[in-house]
Amino acid sequence: MSEMISTAPSYGDLFERAVVLKSERLSEELAHGLLASRFPSSDQKRLKRLAAKQRSGKITPEELGEMDRYIQVADLLEVLKAKAAAALQTKP
Repeated sequence: MSEMISTAPSYGDLFERAVVLKSERLSEELAHGLLASRFPSSDQKRLKRLAAKQRSGKITPEELGEMDRYIQVADLLEVLKAKAAAALQTKP
């Protein structure tokens, strides 16, 4: 019997469906601000440490949950960045 693969939407997918940002409504300033958004270096380092622990099989359930939250927020940020990039492409 074949294994079923989950097709549950990610938080990013759900966010994109729920938050309809019209590209033409985003100001250039907001769009550039969104495109420049990223985790601070301390969070980037923490996520790298969590990923290394996961690869080594030494991650705790709490750390796995923390890593999942980082990934969820990163997914949401990528949705916003895509909307911002589209807004800048449509500006005259």
